[in-house]
Amino acid sequence: MPIVRHNAPRHTGTVALLAAATLIGCATGPASATRAGNAIPESIEAAAKAPNTARAACPTTRPTASGTREWTPTDREHAIRRPDFSPPPQASSLASLLQHFDASLLAFWTAATGPGERTVRVVHDSEGKPDYTLCGYLRDRLVRSFAIRDSVEPAALVALSRTMRPVAIGRLTALVDSALPPTAAQAVADTLAKLEQLLGVQDDTPLLAFLFADQTTFAARFPIGWNDGVYSDWTLSEPGIGAAVFAAARANGIASHELVHVALKSVHAQVDVRGSSIPYVAEEALARTIGGSRGRSYRELIGPITLADARRIIAREMQDGALSAVRFDSRRPYEPAVDALGAAYRVAISACRAFPADLLDARAVTTLSAAVNRLAIHLRVTPDAAVDSMALRLANAGNVFEPSFRRPEALRFPCVPYAVPLERAHPP
Repeated sequence: MPIVRHNAPRHTGTVALLAAATLIGCATGPASATRAGNAIPESIEAAAKAPNTARAACPTTRPTASGTREWTPTDREHAIRRPDFSPPPQASSLASLLQHFDASLLAFWTAATGPGERTVRVVHDSEGKPDYTLCGYLRDRLVRSFAIRDSVEPAALVALSRTMRPVAIGRLTALVDSALPPTAAQAVADTLAKLEQLLGVQDDTPLLAFLFADQTTFAARFPIGWNDGVYSDWTLSEPGIGAAVFAAARANGIASHELVHVALKSVHAQVDVRGSSIPYVAEEALARTIGGSRGRSYRELIGPITLADARRIIAREMQDGALSAVRFDSRRPYEPAVDALGAAYRVAISACRAFPADLLDARAVTTLSAAVNRLAIHLRVTPDAAVDSMALRLANAGNVFEPSFRRPEALRFPCVPYAVPLERAHPP
């Protein structure tokens, strides 16, 4: 069963984000652009210093006490296969959702074991009850942890859910921090509906969302612990099955970036049928251009920029550098190649009737130049004209949810995805 994780708390560089006022009914206006660039938001710095329960349960060096035991290859294989045998999640049943995504979260954590890493199960007492934590060590140094909670069945999310208020809205089941208003769940449901409309996708698989009051609370209670202490919102999606989102409220809303990943599960299915896939850099570019990154809007990410500067940035990033070479750093929010690609996606959102899946296809989006050529074909213009449109969107990065952002329906193009890659094709 394919499991796609997005915005892992370390080494990816994005997460709970939103463009200014992106979250319907729950967002504020954009913060000052002087906070843009490479500065690390205060909320991220605070979260990095916050204690994490899963991480705190593991000794900093590999223990050998009687309250521990090594995880065997059989244990690992069983954990990875567990989601295949867990009941399919039912949107109408919180217990079913928790059981399934507990198994999937453990499978993700276990499958990510690095070369030479040794995993130890540590038993400790919490309020007189045994708690179980998996601790991963590399050369006997703690690198990551997972609060499995139960000795037999993974129960990290079950334990977390007991401290939160459940709210069910259609296929969304939200577990809401008591410090958040009940309307937070409705705002998330509304935003997801707007996103699906904007991208021209539909999905009826269940969504389980854990909504935290702030980034520090999220960092402390997230069931996975990371050695670098950097925590950001996170999505675990399973195309055709469902998704689980972990997100914290921020100054300009909650979770719209993560909800882009949720909405794109349907697009994953479209490109998979054609024998390809969506590379992470492309999906992240779309999520950033719609939902910003780490609580900052797309506008704040790129900072004040003139039209001439925007053209120069795009031209520089089009020098055939492979997008696969882009690396996300959890402490560096600005990636020019990713945000330039996001500008191409903003043009497609504005000019196309439905977002063309081939602009995300790994066979087509190998470089920014390839993406520009494909966009030009859809718009029936030259690549230079497509770059002009991208530069305009980069310099004037408005809110994609505003009615004025998109062209009138009669002026939009069908933008039907191509079934074969056309990286070197140019419009006549």
